[in-house]
Amino acid sequence: MIAYSDIVSIERDMTSAFEAKTMYFAYIITFTDKAGNIDSFRFYQALTDAAKWETLKSKVIYVNPAVKINESIL
Repeated sequence: MIAYSDIVSIERDMTSAFEAKTMYFAYIITFTDKAGNIDSFRFYQALTDAAKWETLKSKVIYVNPAVKINESIL
């Protein structure tokens, strides 16, 4: 489990996926691990879970105002 305070950035990836009729957006979550190293993982957010996603982002920002959240796709 990663503490919200350890999250460095959440950035939208160009990857997306479909499963049945649900679309998923990919995000790269970068964080600092317990040893102080930077690591990351890909996270898929279902389009149908938009409210949960907004709640998660607000919690991360509340605990860690320095977090960089970028949902733009270049």
